[in-house]
Amino acid sequence: MDDLNERTLKIIDTTLRDGEQTPYVSFNRENKIQIAEMLEEAGVDEIEAGIPVMGSIEQKTISDITKRIKNSQIISWCRASRLDLECAEKCNTGRVHISFPVSEIQLDLMGKDHKWLFDIAEDIISEAVKRFDFVSVGALDATRCEINILKDFSKFTLLLGAKRLRIADTVGIGTPLNIYNIFKELLENESGLKYEFHGHNDLAMAVANSISAFEAGADAISTTINGIGERAGNAATEEVIAALKYGSLKKTNINLKNLIAVCKLIEKLSGIKTNKLKPVTGKNINVHESGIHCNGMLKNPLSFQPFNPEEFGLEQAIFVAGKHSGLNGLKHILEKKGIIPSENYVRKLIKKIKFDLESNSGFKVEELVDMDKIYEEIELS
Repeated sequence: MDDLNERTLKIIDTTLRDGEQTPYVSFNRENKIQIAEMLEEAGVDEIEAGIPVMGSIEQKTISDITKRIKNSQIISWCRASRLDLECAEKCNTGRVHISFPVSEIQLDLMGKDHKWLFDIAEDIISEAVKRFDFVSVGALDATRCEINILKDFSKFTLLLGAKRLRIADTVGIGTPLNIYNIFKELLENESGLKYEFHGHNDLAMAVANSISAFEAGADAISTTINGIGERAGNAATEEVIAALKYGSLKKTNINLKNLIAVCKLIEKLSGIKTNKLKPVTGKNINVHESGIHCNGMLKNPLSFQPFNPEEFGLEQAIFVAGKHSGLNGLKHILEKKGIIPSENYVRKLIKKIKFDLESNSGFKVEELVDMDKIYEEIELS
């Protein structure tokens, strides 16, 4: 763990690029600038601001973001095309990311082969290093590329002057062990080249894969706020940060409370509602019903939670009444409402709640939060 803490990990947020590729999601110029400013305030190291070849409006937006943002680095995204480089140069970011298809299936779609890959890489990367201060190269669909080809591509990009290689799990088929092994092999193969992981969430492993990449030696992780993105989305920025802090014990530059504010903004602008069971930011993250859990939480607020919700700008544990409620949890709920019940009353209440829920009669589950409604139905002993 000490070695992990000594390394500086960069968080590259691509909400404005890959996140905006979510079907039916589009951010206008004002939206993008606001998001970028909030990402900077949250402490994000680098912001992938968009795709310049999309047109003059996108170029101006990226350029405006570059002028306004001072503490986060701004980078633009390109295909392996000279036209894309020309458009990116107009944005004045000084930094560019260029994506190259590396798997056989992606090359076959284009009617190309791996010889073409190395030829086009030589042309485009050589040109990019003349135009930009920092060149990042993307290995598109890297998790379906044969490892020896990936190693050769890695060496080649370094020789051409690239500073960082993005290993993209484009269709989200990677597993934590698989991703760990890929980075271990690449890091044994090279020195001097930085490595980044970009994970998609098709099999619900984008965050886990991101942490595995870091623990294997990756220098950067690419993420999106709320995990938005194509198909099942990307690794969620807020979830990766929480996993780094509480799982890998890795400190980052991110202010969690500020990051949650960005999450709320993206939820509003994208129209994609956050599932209440979503890790870190879901509404249920600090809500407890189980008697065992509530009893433990009353004694130690970390007994059944991985972190203090206040670090994310949330209130402390919330107890709710339900089928699995216990004596102390229900008593706590009533006392917070100014009701001081006898133990006998609480026991009767537990029986009523369970009976009504199991028999599908009486009050509804959603009414259990309002204990006043049921308090009057039970005689105090």
